Amino acid sequence: MSLDLIKLEDFQNQLAFTKNFDKISCVKGPYDYFHYKCDGYNDVGYGCGYRTTQTICSWIKNQILEENFKFSSNLKVVDQPSVLEIQKILVECGDKPSNFIGSKDWIGCFEASIVIDYLYNVPCKILHCNPGTLKNHYQDLLNHFENFASPVMMGGDLDNASKGVLGIGNSIHDSFVLIADPHYSVPKANQTELIKNEWIAWRSINSFDNSSFYNFCLPQKKYLSK
Repeated sequence: MSLDLIKLEDFQNQLAFTKNFDKISCVKGPYDYFHYKCDGYNDVGYGCGYRTTQTICSWIKNQILEENFKFSSNLKVVDQPSVLEIQKILVECGDKPSNFIGSKDWIGCFEASIVIDYLYNVPCKILHCNPGTLKNHYQDLLNHFENFASPVMMGGDLDNASKGVLGIGNSIHDSFVLIADPHYSVPKANQTELIKNEWIAWRSINSFDNSSFYNFCLPQKKYLSK
């Protein structure tokens, strides 16, 4: 899949708000921002979970490339899957019926974990947050970024719009997560527009829906330092 995508390595440094934090921990290493229509496939209205999965897969792929270079190894490099390929994987694994392929059914954190394990042999931890408890899991998210530094997928029930989580920050007054919103629907992303319109932005943990539960898909692959 050859695409003209926004590279997100150290993207938090492009955001003025980042300087407000006392403590910060983010994704390390290169990866791509996937969003509605980014590959010409119209998935508006249902594709957010697929796009966040692709963003995570791009990070894992780049880690494998780095590992092959650093250790002269020959690990198989698998490109991030298309929306249809994700659907085919979930059918092949027995998670979805055959008519899921080509449908407009959305996917969540559990389905993302199946795809990531299938393609890259990377297990994922599912972190479940009951309604109103999101802020209590700040330390869990911080531990993930400090120990693994891989992108995370976030989704809920009442707030069922999938989001990528790229980091976590803390100030004296509040805690924040760095969100990559895959609902941006211009085929070719513009970095200035992404920042201006907050498609990639810091959000207070307290800004999320207290009536919704949230799940997080935490890929258990560690960043390979250079």
